[in-house]
Amino acid sequence: MPSKYAPKNKRNCFICGKEYQPTNGRSKTCSEECKKKRKGRYDKEYLKQHPEISRIASKNWQQNNKDKVNERAKERWRKDKKLQIRNHTNELIRRKGISKYGECELCGKLSEREVHHIKYAKEDFILICQKCHQKIHYGH
Repeated sequence: MPSKYAPKNKRNCFICGKEYQPTNGRSKTCSEECKKKRKGRYDKEYLKQHPEISRIASKNWQQNNKDKVNERAKERWRKDKKLQIRNHTNELIRRKGISKYGECELCGKLSEREVHHIKYAKEDFILICQKCHQKIHYGH
């Protein structure tokens, strides 16, 4: 029997999304089965067996908190200088019409080229093949 404090409006279940009439103001799930899934979603073993639960909860949170998601993305953008430089470089390559397919600036091989930032300055980069890029970073 619903308590006198139960909400009059129906809600969507936090886990399965099904509409239900809550029995109290704190209810987030439609059934005992969903309640167990919600409670267990923090349990690592349970999440390994039911990865969809974590994804659903995350997706629901993101849809219900778009302002927080956007604010976090803006904050990450403000703090991450490498991200800003990568985006600036890609925009520069698009604007100048430089093809990512062409000769490697180190070995001259014709292939799809990758951007290598020399000192992570906005226009301090070269376009090189994947092999040369790996040699620079890993010495292979």
